[in-house]
Amino acid sequence: MSTLATPRLEKTQSQASLSASTAIIYEVNLSVPVSLTKAYVEYLRDFTKQVCRENSGFLGCQVFSQPKP
Repeated sequence: MSTLATPRLEKTQSQASLSASTAIIYEVNLSVPVSLTKAYVEYLRDFTKQVCRENSGFLGCQVFSQPKP
């Protein structure tokens, strides 16, 4: 399976000293072959929910899919 993952955690030096209530958005963009898309999206939804349950600090997760042009 060919995927492209680009994790992006944006936090500048000045933000490092902000309080724990500061939101950090973690975004990952993937490219998945069309034949695997449905199964992968289902897996990813379950996986991200599990990560949020098992790690304190996560407030929620969203999985979006966009059809390839």
